Amino acid sequence: MGKYLASIDLIPDQVLTSSATRARQTVELAAQAGEWECPIRVAEQLYGASVDSVIDEIRSEPGTTGTLLIAGHEPTWSSVVSALAGRSISHFPTAAVACIEFDVDQWSDIEFESGRLTWHVTPKQLKHEGFEG
Repeated sequence: MGKYLASIDLIPDQVLTSSATRARQTVELAAQAGEWECPIRVAEQLYGASVDSVIDEIRSEPGTTGTLLIAGHEPTWSSVVSALAGRSISHFPTAAVACIEFDVDQWSDIEFESGRLTWHVTPKQLKHEGFEG
């Protein structure tokens, strides 16, 4: 996924990850594969978080961050994407990525259903489509 995001010129300015080992390792592997040089911040609050907690954490992101990547766990992540984009995502497999765009000036302005889900991709889809990252 790190190489995929780099290939579409969507390298995060900041990564926010759960403190869970698997989430941290996934982010670190993606950053290494995609050659990202952005900061990775571990947020204890994302481990076992509710949708509201995740959105509160996103809202606390500084306005200097343009592209934010957050990493966490199911079943919360499909619920977060659904809540932010107002569009149901039933399952979020390991290392899947969703792109949600917001028309806001600050992360603190994000509201439920204020984003547009522009795409959602899984490692299995990329493999099926022949992406050789």
